[in-house]
Amino acid sequence: MTFSLAWNLIPSVQRTGGFGDRYDEDWAGAVASLENVARPDDVILYGTAFAEADQLRLPDPDPLIVSFIGAPLTANLRPGHRYVMLGLPFR
Repeated sequence: MTFSLAWNLIPSVQRTGGFGDRYDEDWAGAVASLENVARPDDVILYGTAFAEADQLRLPDPDPLIVSFIGAPLTANLRPGHRYVMLGLPFR
């Protein structure tokens, strides 16, 4: 069991400094890549991995929750870039 845990966790810790596979991704880099390929009329689907994003499934989600969930993406957009953005639920 110890060997199995070490085999699965050590590479992730060495690569990212944590126990998850995505801790080395940054929003600024992701948004820069997005802006290189997206056009103003494109629909952008995004997920932020916030548990609060499950509230997006509600018929009329709270606008403050919607802005909170989109903040990592919208905070890194360059001025003048506007897209139709739809957040994805956490689950």
